[in-house]
Amino acid sequence: FLVFTIGGNGVIRFRDEVYELTTGTIVLVPAHSAVEYYTRKDSIWEFYWINLFGNYAIQSTDYIALEKGFLFRLNRIS
Repeated sequence: FLVFTIGGNGVIRFRDEVYELTTGTIVLVPAHSAVEYYTRKDSIWEFYWINLFGNYAIQSTDYIALEKGFLFRLNRIS
């Protein structure tokens, strides 16, 4: 699945890594990963959660993660 942060900040942890997510950040979480996500104390986090299904989705996300990593940042959102 994908998590796209549109405001505030949050934290997501999977595969023994912790990612700080801020506005404009997209994180790609591979299928079948154990995931923990939360906000820091007194923080607000607005995000879209996009779930991906099927064998092609799993193969594609695995390929992207291998080639480009799990975390992406957009330069500008409007």
